[in-house]
Amino acid sequence: MKRALLIIAVLVSIVTTARPTVDVCTPLTRETFNGPWEGLLFMGTHVTLFHIVIAAEDHDSYLSEMDPDSLKGTVFRMDACTITDGKVKLHFISLWPVADGRGWWFEGEGCADGDRGVIWANFGTDLTERQSRRPTFFLSKGTWVHRLGDASTRTAEDISKVRDMNK
Repeated sequence: MKRALLIIAVLVSIVTTARPTVDVCTPLTRETFNGPWEGLLFMGTHVTLFHIVIAAEDHDSYLSEMDPDSLKGTVFRMDACTITDGKVKLHFISLWPVADGRGWWFEGEGCADGDRGVIWANFGTDLTERQSRRPTFFLSKGTWVHRLGDASTRTAEDISKVRDMNK
């Protein structure tokens, strides 16, 4: 049930943020890339959370992948970042708990201004071949997944309160 609520909330969030407004998102630059970014990867019934913190320097920027079921994950350090005309290429190498050389790459396009931004990208591990195709992964600037988890907890609490009132 939690997973279904999470998927519904993500879809609502995407639709809500994708509505046309008068705001125009400018192409991503290295400066507007700085800050936290989050995305969810759905593979069948399995979900992986990606939390990325981008700093002014590549060596101080990190990606954490986390399995929400086990709360186990890996932290990666950015070792390459290229942003040109809103197009972005990123590469991260494993750092903790084991620095075994595994890596993630992301190639896509994005826009950002201030605290808001989106990146649509293809991605993979260093073991997967890079392909030119429609973007398969969405990252949003900010800690929206954290807020989504808080909202999910709050909705469950609200339902419990209403149930208790009706007893």
